[in-house]
Amino acid sequence: MCVSGSDSCALLLLFVVVRQDRQRVYMVLEYADGGDALKHIQASGAITEERARMWTCQIASAVRYMHELDIAHRDLKLENLLIDASDNIKICDFGFVREATPGDLSQTYCGSKSYAAPEILQVSGTSWFLLCDATQSAVLPWQVVCPSVCDIEVLCRVI
Repeated sequence: MCVSGSDSCALLLLFVVVRQDRQRVYMVLEYADGGDALKHIQASGAITEERARMWTCQIASAVRYMHELDIAHRDLKLENLLIDASDNIKICDFGFVREATPGDLSQTYCGSKSYAAPEILQVSGTSWFLLCDATQSAVLPWQVVCPSVCDIEVLCRVI
């Protein structure tokens, strides 16, 4: 998934397919001992603005890297952000990843509505893959600094 030498590459959770049979694929994932960001926020509460700024920059860098490769994640949310031993964010769960080719339309919705771009919820058959990642990335900092603002409708009223 990553191009050697890329700084943003370090922010994507790497995996190696170890074995595959007719029913299963066995993968070994990079270890992120801090767990996912949602469980961290639920256990510890809001994080500092400085820490949120660092995480936001890391997320933006990783998303920019994926978009430069014409890849849309389409499911950025706290549960898909893992924390490593150095308190860095690692994006994981690439199950909804899609190549974002110009003019290509998506006929199916995927991801979490709480993080979805309003355009995605209103229009079916859209090619807004990259906008979806951008909107999801913008919601994440609010959720780590203000965890009580989890509902997208409440968030939109606050903004």
